[in-house]
Amino acid sequence: MVHLQHPTDPEKIPSVPLKPPADLQPTWTPADILLGLGLLATLMLLQLTLHAAGVRPGRLLGLSAEAFRFFPTVLTAYVVLLLAWRRGMTLRHLGFVRPRSWRPALYAWAGAVMAGPVWAAAMLLLGLDPHGPYGGVIRAALPLEVLTRAPVLLWAFTIVVLAPVVEEVIFRALLYRGVRARWPLLPALLLTGLVFAAFHFDAARFVPLLLVGALLAWAYDRSGSLWASIVPHAGLNAMTLAVLVFGRG
Repeated sequence: MVHLQHPTDPEKIPSVPLKPPADLQPTWTPADILLGLGLLATLMLLQLTLHAAGVRPGRLLGLSAEAFRFFPTVLTAYVVLLLAWRRGMTLRHLGFVRPRSWRPALYAWAGAVMAGPVWAAAMLLLGLDPHGPYGGVIRAALPLEVLTRAPVLLWAFTIVVLAPVVEEVIFRALLYRGVRARWPLLPALLLTGLVFAAFHFDAARFVPLLLVGALLAWAYDRSGSLWASIVPHAGLNAMTLAVLVFGRG
């Protein structure tokens, strides 16, 4: 006689809920990606146009010039989070979880730090001026005394802390996550790097920024966590700020 076990036998029921298959995870649609990037592009172009016309709309919003500079990315990141909520995504879906490993973040940071110097060395080998329009070498510097001014301290906090978070939400949690769901790894990394560099409106550092954008996306992909791209991004911004402040002479 064959004994048929009841399908609801407690011994056969897993104690931990099973993870839904990847194809059942909520994801972005192409329209979502275009909406997010389109909003950011529109706000940034409007900002540049108003600045060129001598208009200071930041005053109407009660924002300083430094704060208004980051207004497009902050607002876009907020819209992305709202859109994620509408799509049934949580912060965990976007990558706000503990990384499986911090090694990808470390490798991405090291690669990002080397991107500028390697590109400058390549310019020299090609007989081009690394301080020219495509050199990617930072030339500006801030007087040391400006660090004592509250607005500049706030500006520094925005660059090192706020900017990495909102940019990673846009370019990695939205763009890369959406593209990676449909494309293989390398094309997704390349596209993310290209878009990331393009939105910085900096021809002098386009190639290094492309590499940085791809490396941060790779860290996000390999670690499974957005923190693994936020942390090296913040570290790179902090180093760039240090060069701007102390890189005199």
